[in-house]
Amino acid sequence: AAGGIGQPLALLLKYNPMVLNLTLFDAVNTTGLAMDLSHIDTSTKVFSCDSIPKEAENSDIVVIAAGRARKQGMTRDDLFKMNASIIKEILDELLTIKHTPKIAIITNPINSIVPFAYRYYSKMCSPQSPDFYNRIFGITTLDCVRSSTFYANYLGKDPRDVIVPVVGGHSDTTMVPLFSMSNFPLDDESVALRLTKEVREAGTRVVEAKKGAGSATLSMAYAANRFINSLLEAHYG
Repeated sequence: AAGGIGQPLALLLKYNPMVLNLTLFDAVNTTGLAMDLSHIDTSTKVFSCDSIPKEAENSDIVVIAAGRARKQGMTRDDLFKMNASIIKEILDELLTIKHTPKIAIITNPINSIVPFAYRYYSKMCSPQSPDFYNRIFGITTLDCVRSSTFYANYLGKDPRDVIVPVVGGHSDTTMVPLFSMSNFPLDDESVALRLTKEVREAGTRVVEAKKGAGSATLSMAYAANRFINSLLEAHYG
């Protein structure tokens, strides 16, 4: 929760009226962060914790933003060996509780981490564990956000009015924005290819522009908040 994505995401979740309680955990102390957020005048209560199982037992959703950040010259796949071990440690903690919360994963590379998490979790769960297979989510909303933004810029419209579905996960080689299925359908193949290239390269360009000072943390936090909001709407019906 104290990282480059975790902090702005926590701030956005503090503004969400559907979030009744927001509990922060990290390898570093989150007491100060929780206190800082708690001074914001919204109804969400903010807490710091030093144990995942203790708080996850009573949580509806656990958001995992842990992991090494992508650095200049590094691909998403370069992160897998480092971040898979971190995800495994967190899942081991969650496996100690009886209640199975929904698990939303931000950690890259999503296309590899989510299948790994699912297989590990399913292997370690008892047969009596409730439908774990539909409780693990990979957050790839950032590609939808970028696609809508870049396409809206091309159209000269407000990005909030443009919807572009994206398939293929969160990988430079597999993600495909479906501009032809937008609410403003595009039938120009050359423009679609150019915009697709922009979306696929956007993360790398941010890393390069920040010159080693981080990755796309703010836009990722915004996108994650949007996904979590949708998950909460589905949860509460």
